[in-house]
Amino acid sequence: NNREIVSMISFEPDSITLKWELKTMEEKSPEAIFLPMDKDMIINTAPQIAYYGLEHVQLLGIGTFNHEKVPRLGEKYVEGAIFAAPSAIDSLTLIEFKKQGYTES
Repeated sequence: NNREIVSMISFEPDSITLKWELKTMEEKSPEAIFLPMDKDMIINTAPQIAYYGLEHVQLLGIGTFNHEKVPRLGEKYVEGAIFAAPSAIDSLTLIEFKKQGYTES
């Protein structure tokens, strides 16, 4: 699953519309877009990604996608997003990890 970063585009944190940034990104035909942003920016940005022709692109993110407001207010625009977030390990999972040789530090 080797992937290549085709573009890195930054924008002002207080931007309301990302028209030009997303149009530039669309020209690169990305397979995914990484959004390391806070929950409010995700909610603002996700619909714009679809509006500017990138609705087929996989959204990737960080733990802020795990906030309850993101799916509620981001609606269909954040469905299927993949993000990394910390999670507590329950005792059954820990037992399975230990069977595989995991040790706690």
